[in-house]
Amino acid sequence: MTEHDHQDPPAPKDDAPATPAQEEQSLGEVFRKLGPAGYLAIAWTTVPIVGSILLWMKMGTIGDWLRGHEHLGVGIYILVFVFSAGFGVLPTYVQAILAGWAFGVAVGTPAAIVGVTGAAMVGFVAARVASRDRAERLIAENVKARAIKDALIGHGFWKSLGIVTLLRLPINSPFALTNLVMASAGVTKRVFLIGTAVGMAPRTGAGGLSGRGRAGVEQGRGGRRQAQVGDGRGDRIGGCGVRLHRVDRQPCGAEGDGGRGAGVSCHPSEPRA
Repeated sequence: MTEHDHQDPPAPKDDAPATPAQEEQSLGEVFRKLGPAGYLAIAWTTVPIVGSILLWMKMGTIGDWLRGHEHLGVGIYILVFVFSAGFGVLPTYVQAILAGWAFGVAVGTPAAIVGVTGAAMVGFVAARVASRDRAERLIAENVKARAIKDALIGHGFWKSLGIVTLLRLPINSPFALTNLVMASAGVTKRVFLIGTAVGMAPRTGAGGLSGRGRAGVEQGRGGRRQAQVGDGRGDRIGGCGVRLHRVDRQPCGAEGDGGRGAGVSCHPSEPRA
């Protein structure tokens, strides 16, 4: 036998592609590997739905309160927006509607865009802390995930910025969950923030317009209700005046109208018999 017959088989390379068994992982296995990021994904998918319902129910009350506090109300609105949307408690679109309701389009839309950008920063940091390098390891194990990541961040600043902007444009794009995916995929902070602010500006402005319109409708309804109450009071006062006028025109001592004029005297100072 030659010396070639005694050669050991070549050792597998560390960068060898993953096998099909490694590629196909159950949802439970992926969730386990994600660690805290998996629980965060569930929370950021469900909690904003509940938050939007509650905010919608109290929209008028909260909007009127913020409007009444003027500049302080704008500051409180932005602060609450940054942390409530950043931590995935309230959705951005409903809060944009609230801004239009409370402050109008000219003030409400810029305030909402500032809130969106601040919330994106909070969500980005929270997602990075929760996912650490777990998401990157999962992406490295899956060919499709690697291809998506490469398309997202592997072709320079401007292409990555365009993709992030497009992902933010749809009104049904989940804000908090998208923060988690982009931060976990390794999108740079600069691309993330600029793309978020630019991509979400149109839908944020649309939310402000919607809120201003809804506030006008509610104010119109309130004005009509007040007018109806005022008309009803006027009718009652007018009716009393007519009745008093009829009594005042009764002849002295007249017994007409079923006795309603009885005892009416032309000289109140004279005692009745």
